Parts: sequence; C-alpha cells; structure tokens
Amino acid sequence: TAMCDPQQAQRAADSGACGGCVGAARLVESCCRHGKGPENDAHAVLPSEDGGGLDLQLKAEHVWAFPYPPYDIQRNFMAELYATLERGGLGIFESPTGTGKSLSLICGALTWLRDNEARQELFASNVERQLQIDEAKPGLDWVTSFMESQAKRDAIEARNKERLRIQAMRKRIADARAAREAGNAPKRSRFSVGGLQHGSSLSKTEDVIRDAEHALADVKRAKDDDSEFLVNIDDADNVESEAERAIKALMQPDGTGAKEEENEPHVQKILFCSRTHSQLAQFVRELKSSPFGATTRVVSLASRQSLCINDKVLQSKSLQQINDKCLDLQKEKSEAKGKSGKGCPFYSEDLTSKFRDLALGEVHDVEELVVLGRNVEACPYYGTRRAIADAQVVVMPYNLLLHKSTRESCGIKLKDNIVIVDEAHNLLETIESVHAVEISAMTLLRAHQQLEQYEKKYKTRLRASNARYVSIILSLLNAFYKHLMNPTTVSTMCNVTELLVTIGKDNINFFEVLAYCETSQISKKLLGFVDKFVPVVVSTASASAAADSASSDDFVAKNSSPLRHFESFLHALTNPSQDGRLVITVDGKNRLKSFYKFLLLNPASHFVDVLAEARAVIVAGGTMSPIPAFVEQLLVAGAVHPKITVFSCGHIIPPENVLPLVVSAGPSGQTFNFSFEKRRGEDGQKLIAELGRLLMNVCNAVPDGVVVFFPSYAYMDEVIEAWIRAATWEPIGRKKHVFREPRDSGQVDKVLQQYAEAIEKPEPGKTGALLFSVVGGKMSEGINFKDRMGRCVVMVGLPYANKQSPELIEKMRYLKQQVRSREAYEYIQGSQKLALPVSTGNLDQEYYQNLCMRAVNQSIGRAIRHRGDYAAILLVDERFRQQSVVSCLPKWIGGRLQGHTEPLPFGTIVREIGQFFASRRTPKPAPPAAAT
Repeated sequence: TAMCDPQQAQRAADSGACGGCVGAARLVESCCRHGKGPENDAHAVLPSEDGGGLDLQLKAEHVWAFPYPPYDIQRNFMAELYATLERGGLGIFESPTGTGKSLSLICGALTWLRDNEARQELFASNVERQLQIDEAKPGLDWVTSFMESQAKRDAIEARNKERLRIQAMRKRIADARAAREAGNAPKRSRFSVGGLQHGSSLSKTEDVIRDAEHALADVKRAKDDDSEFLVNIDDADNVESEAERAIKALMQPDGTGAKEEENEPHVQKILFCSRTHSQLAQFVRELKSSPFGATTRVVSLASRQSLCINDKVLQSKSLQQINDKCLDLQKEKSEAKGKSGKGCPFYSEDLTSKFRDLALGEVHDVEELVVLGRNVEACPYYGTRRAIADAQVVVMPYNLLLHKSTRESCGIKLKDNIVIVDEAHNLLETIESVHAVEISAMTLLRAHQQLEQYEKKYKTRLRASNARYVSIILSLLNAFYKHLMNPTTVSTMCNVTELLVTIGKDNINFFEVLAYCETSQISKKLLGFVDKFVPVVVSTASASAAADSASSDDFVAKNSSPLRHFESFLHALTNPSQDGRLVITVDGKNRLKSFYKFLLLNPASHFVDVLAEARAVIVAGGTMSPIPAFVEQLLVAGAVHPKITVFSCGHIIPPENVLPLVVSAGPSGQTFNFSFEKRRGEDGQKLIAELGRLLMNVCNAVPDGVVVFFPSYAYMDEVIEAWIRAATWEPIGRKKHVFREPRDSGQVDKVLQQYAEAIEKPEPGKTGALLFSVVGGKMSEGINFKDRMGRCVVMVGLPYANKQSPELIEKMRYLKQQVRSREAYEYIQGSQKLALPVSTGNLDQEYYQNLCMRAVNQSIGRAIRHRGDYAAILLVDERFRQQSVVSCLPKWIGGRLQGHTEPLPFGTIVREIGQFFASRRTPKPAPPAAAT
C-alpha cells in the first residue's frame, strides 16, 4: 500500500539509483485492495537521505484501513505510531481506556508492516534495474563490470530465493486452510504416529494388547530399576547444557530442524504482549474483526498447561510436572526411533507442521488453538512454536517477552522486529515481579532432606564430578537454611555479596553450579525419585517439621520441586549486586516460615536488550503519565539512549458525558480522609458511617450500575462488617442488589454475570446493582464496566502503598540514591523535537506518588468505554484536592474536575449528580456482559 512519489522516482531513475515507476507499479496495484487508486493513495516511498534505502511517509490525506471511520485521535495515534515504527527507537503512547487503543495499535502497526514489505519488493526491483543499467554502460572492461555487478547479483539471487520461500509458505498455508474448509483436515491416522503409517492393518484389539504389554513392562521395569533417576554425566564440568540440547531437539525434531530453519523465509514481525490471557484474547478478537484479520498470519503463545491436549500429561499436579512429563515423552519418542507406542501421540514433525499451517491460516486465540489441536490430533504447544518463524504477529504474555531465558527458549527473536507492550503502565513493576524470587526455610529444609536421601541411595554409583556438585548443592542448602534458623538472624535487608559473605559461601561460582543443574537435570530426577520413594525415605523428623510449619507451605506450591525452586533462587543471586536486594524476613514464632526474597531494583537492566535488539519498541497504556519519571527509570538506569517518541491524547467522549467530582465531606459534614491513621479508632468508625450515608444517596441518585473501589480487601471487609453491625447494610441493599469482588479469581466471571443480570432485570423496587471492588484487584484492570454496567465509579480514598513494607522501603532507598539526569531527554511529538522536563523532586517520592495514582487512574477508567458512554466519577477523599494529586489524574478528568479548588457542599454534589443523569434519561438498552 505504498507508491513512489513521481518526481522523486523520476529523479532517482535519471541518476541511475532507482527503477522508476516500473518497480513502483506493483505497489500501486496493492492500493486496490482498499479500493484506492494511485491518485488517492496516502503513502509515499522516498529515497532515504543516505541513499541506502527508501523511507516510508504518510500523506496528510491518508485513508486508514479501519473497521469504521476513525476519530481524529485514532487517526493521529496511527499516524504517530507509523512514523515511530519507521524511525525506530522507543515510542510511549498514552491513550485513555475506551478510545480504541488496541484497534489503533493493530491498524497502525500492520499498515506499516505491509508497507515495509512492499518497500522491500520495490528496493529489490530497483537493485535489479540498476544492474541492468550498469551492464549496458559502454566503456567498462568485463573484469571491472563483473566485479562491480557481483554484489548486486548476489543480492538479487538472495531476494529471489526469499521470494520463492515466502510464496511456498503462503501456498502451504492456503492449501492447509482449503483442505480444512473442504472437510479434509489432517488427522493423526493419516500420518506416521508412534511408528504406524496410515493404512496400517493393525487391529484395535492388537492395539490394546500392545499397549497393555508396554504398560506391564513399564511397571516391572519401575519396580526393578531405579537408574532412571541417577545423574550420570561423564564430565560434569564440560558438557553442553542439556536444556539447550533439549530445546534444539524439540524445536528441530527428527534432525530436520536445521534444514527447515535454513529454508524458513525471513518474516519481519510484530511481537505483541500484554499482562493477562484475557487481554490477549481481546486483542486477538479485535485483530480478527479488523480489515487485516483475513490476511495476517497470527499465532498466540501460551504455556503447556494452557495448550497441552494430552490428558495423561494434564493429570500432573503442577505446571512443572506438566513440563517435565512432556519433555520425558519427547525424549522417549526420540530414543524409541520409530517404535510404536512411545512418546506423545500428538507430537511428530508432520503433525506439528500441519498444525502450524492451519493455525496461521486463520486468526485463533488460545482456546481456539486447543480446539484446533484436538480436532486434528496435533500438539498446539509445539505447533504454535513452529509457527513463530512464519507469523507476522506473535501474541504472548509478558513473561515470555520480558524474561530473556524464557524468550530465547521459545525461539522468539527480537532482531529487526517490532515489540508492542500493551497495558504498559506497570511495565517496570512487571519486570521486577517476573525476576523476583522468594524461598522459605521450609523449602530449603525439604530440598536438603530430599537431596540428602538421594545422595545416600546413589552415593556408590555417582561419578566423582557428579558427587562433588551434589555435595556443593547440599552445602549451599544447609548454609542458607541454618542462617534463617539461627536465633541471632533478624529481619533485615542486604545485597547479595553481603549475604554470601555472612553464610561463608562467597567463594562458590554460582554460574558453574547452575550449569551443572541444567546439564544433569538433577531437580527433575530428584522429583521423580521422591515421587517413587518418598514413603520410604522421608524421615519422621521431616514429617514432624512439616506439621509444625503448617500443612501447606506458603511459598512453594504443593507437588512442586523444592530443589528447582532453589535453582531459581540461585539464578536471582547471579544478578549484579547493585541491581538487587535480599529481604530477610524472620518469623519469631516459627522460623521455618522465615524466608529470603530477592528484589530486582533496576528493571531497566533487563529491558535494555529489548531496546537494543528490536527495530522499535512501543509501550502503550491508558495512563502512562507522568512520562518523564517513566523515561528516567526505564532509560537512565539502563544507560541507553534510543530515539524517543511521545504521544498522548484526550478522550473521545464529549465533555458533558463525564462528571468528575471531589467529595471532601459527607451528608453530615464529616470530612473524608481515608489515610491509614484516620481510619483507626472512633474517628475511623465515624468515617465508615459517613461513607454508608454517602452511598445511600448515590444509590438513590444513580441509575443502573455503581462500582465502588476500596484501597484494599482488608479495609473493604472491615467497612462491610461495620455496616452490617450498624444496620447500614440493609438500607443500601434496598435500592440496589449488592455484590462483592471475590478473592478467588475463578469466581470473578460468575459475580460479573450476576451483577449484569441484576442491572438488566432489577428486582422490584431496585434500580440496578452495586459492586464493591478493590484497587489493584481482579476488577480494577481488564474489566470493562461500559454503559449501564458502570454509570458511577466511587473511589474511596487514595490507595497509597504501605510505607512500612520492606520491599517498598528498599526500593525507595535505592531510588533516592540514584543521581538524576541533568540533561533533559529529547523526544519527538508530531513534527516537533522537544525536551522531556527534568523534575526537581526526589525519585523515591515521585515513585511512591505515581504508584498510587496509576492504580487510581486504572480503576476510574473502567467506566467510560466509547464515545456515547457516560458516567459520574466520585473521588471520595479531601486529599484529591491536592495539586500534586490532581496533576496526576488523566487530562480528560483533571480538566473537568469539580470540587478541587473549593470544596463542594454535599447538597451541591447530590444536585449535580441528579441533573447529570436527568439530562440523559433515554430508553435503556440491555447491558452487555463485562468484557475481560
């Protein structure tokens, strides 16, 4: 969808640097896909300033491929996104929730991707044309001519091979899709599975007999042989990581992977990630319904737990056991070399290849991929990973992108690709949480006891190098455990080096220990050993210790491997000492519950490689402000200086569709201040009672749905219990059906459905429903309370984090020690080059304030979801009048806020609410279900 500017093309052709409009003709043809002729096309492919390529630019009158006529802010968003992808670097895009941000990301990014593919075609044509011109020039001897043309011939040959590969890939996908639509989707029986070719005459009875024989043999072997759990490496110091070999083998099955990778076309792609699977599913649905849905190759990635279709594997009790069982089956199949009945029946090169082609033929979310896998009896987990190379868009959760080793093990390459991080308002905190590790004394004890029993059983059979590393691991477990159990150890914080010196293990090379763990797969073998022999080897002392520390460990999931958890802890300790801290928390009543927690203080150190490798990184969210603080933490600490583009826009709703009010006092004149100190004692009870009176008035004045956000689950429970004791609960429930956010995430959808039904079909005498939620909880992000679902949002207090939290104390101390950049970062906004303002405040205080306000902004943004939506937003706390707080509110709220300069009498507030909804009384459509 791009074309040459005629004058530029002619000048380039005259100079011999361009193929003119001959090469551009193919691009003009592509404009017809959107019903545009060349004269209306809004793209231009122009020679770059250095002559080494072609630049993409948009004309002002560009018509976007969009499912409906876009609003101005959506057009501006896409234009700025397009320009950012073209120039590269970091783009920070802020667009309020409900403004069509996801759709703008999809259409803007895919428009650039298509144009860039067209540019590559044009550039190749130009090179070919230039070669013809050069060869036709007289006066050059053949040696000179040959040498000057050889590089161009090589480029043309490489491009032609690439074109053929892409054509073959597209045909393969189209054929698979056509076969499926014709009802001839590949089934397992049509291909070689477990050594049986299609058309095999083996009867079902013989199948059963064969399976039974294998099962009996396995049982006998299990009884007689325990060598499967023995670590047995000839040279434990110089062996390639088994994990690396396993990854290579699994991604390149049957020895054909290298050849297949060699033949894979280079496909520039968009790597899209978001926080939750529901947000990713929503993105996939929007992409599917966009103008690009039918022609874009998309694959969604997820864990084995989400994608596996082997019921025997899914019976495993934990995610780690699912992973281990899957890998065991692949190893079993590899060693069987075609013998029947071995390995996973859903995994083979043919099956995963066919699944790849079917998955890329249409846009699927994770659930649809599982259905597809079951239909064609092929593994979705490995099929989706095989599809990455051919995909144009790869959709994944945060951890697959932000954790380097996980990203590399999945085969996700950043080089020259586009990275889009959606819902990026908590990006820094997300990176920190992905790399945080916590381990308790109980976990250390379990790991030590299990490994000690393992060593005793296999001591005479372990080679010297293996025995040495087992001994080192035991000594580490013992040292960390004894330190936590030592009566002189107190709750404190320290860096990694300080802890290792304290426990006397600063002379051990953790990298070597971790390499051995990966090579030997000792934690996996230990887990299998424990599963088989645990009734015999676990001592009564261990059972007693476990009983004393409670029936379930708070820090390690049941049935997981404590040694594997210890390996994760050791990985965390390999971070640079200055980038992290260890929080040591001691439980005086039961020291087995004491624990270490590694905190990553410098998330930028783990994001710098993403910025360095990708062509462009886009971080987008509804509330990215304050942007200067975000840039400073992301870039200054990471010591990188990419080109920065900043885009921020208002809301699409007209001003009269939102009523934001600061409620400083209640009906009786009681001042609202929900700070932690004010919530205590008798004053706190008065505050709760006044809040109840406020909600009674709100329920009388507001139709349909009202969502109330509390600062924490504990305070929500305290308030509701006080209302029940004081008989306030019943009057509130007379007007609206009351619901509470469940702590169990599995109950969220059920509560939302009941809430929607109570609004759609209210009980006699009631006007809708009231939903109590928690800031930062399950309903404050990713849930859309649009239209009647959220006519009013009530924000109770400011959810400041607990300043006594050890993690927060250390984070703020770290930020306070950082030297602020004295030079303002330059950024591009539209056609202007500006400087991000340098704040004079302290980084730690800014961080604390922003942590709170981002959570507030996410919560209040749940209500307004489209241009015709409307809602009242009540900020119930006098502190919302502070300028430092008002300045952090979204512009579309802050500019319309009432009651922040002078407190509004409560009567005025009630009157404003009544008039706001009276002016919008229209026939009520049925409320849509809350979108996740």
